[in-house]
Amino acid sequence: MVIVLFKGTFKVFDMNTKDLLYTRAGQPNGYPCEIGCITHLLEIDCIATGSYDNIIRIWDIETGECLQSLQGHTDWVKHIIYLPEKNWLISGSKDGTIKIWDITTGECLNTLEEHAKNISCLTYLDELNLIATGSWDRTIKIWDITTGECLHTLTEHTNWLNQIIYIPGSNLIVSSCTDKTIKIWDVTSGRCLHTLVGHNRPISCMTYLPELNWIAASDTKQSIKLWDIETGQNICSFSFNGFSELITCMSYLPLRGLLTVGFFIGKLCSIQIKNPYDLTLLELILQITMQKDTLLREELHPSWQDVYDNMIQCHQNLE
Repeated sequence: MVIVLFKGTFKVFDMNTKDLLYTRAGQPNGYPCEIGCITHLLEIDCIATGSYDNIIRIWDIETGECLQSLQGHTDWVKHIIYLPEKNWLISGSKDGTIKIWDITTGECLNTLEEHAKNISCLTYLDELNLIATGSWDRTIKIWDITTGECLHTLTEHTNWLNQIIYIPGSNLIVSSCTDKTIKIWDVTSGRCLHTLVGHNRPISCMTYLPELNWIAASDTKQSIKLWDIETGQNICSFSFNGFSELITCMSYLPLRGLLTVGFFIGKLCSIQIKNPYDLTLLELILQITMQKDTLLREELHPSWQDVYDNMIQCHQNLE
């Protein structure tokens, strides 16, 4: 099945037939209440949604029946993540709190209350048993999920946070902000290791490329930059000719090396990202599924300029 969040409702499609199975609004009686976030509870075959009526709902994915309502937030529920090994949900709200829920019992196990404003992003550091949360108060907080203790408050951003990514197998998180910067943090020490500067507009979204240890980040100017996490170096930058719409989401498929980009207008495109360190394969960026001249390479670190030029020539010769 495929689950799509669309205009405040969610729709469930059969992946094989592409048929729409059902549509649900934010309230089980169908009365319109915009859904602000959604996640798939894969292990129990359910869907969890957070709504602008301050309620989290658990839905049966097969029937669309609302099985449970979790109430406790006093403003919009904007973020939810699922912890399958514990069967817990973590929710972040416009009320400035983070709540930890036991789905089995419906009980709120803990409420984390140290942020001064709206929770704008959160992520689970599963290998460290920590939560990282970002807020409109311009801070990131690192929490012990068991005790609810705030271990660190990270304060170097100068505007509200919009995304935090955990780097698996490490103590690192990457944060993006409307101050146009990306920061790489060590959550054990609370220290900022790198500040990535080069975007001309606020960062709209990021995704992690695990086999390259890179971050792909887009800003509201429709420009995508690839960053090396270890060094903080900008590998290259590119944008899309003919598109004025915001890039709202990105996802990376490691096995195929595809970076899929979603636009506000509802269009998707996929870019093939390959490893420039293996020069024998002449691999970098160069294929896009929309049209050949849509991708515009703007900047390239001098180290890769010859590789890029050679690959362009190779690509043209193959045509």
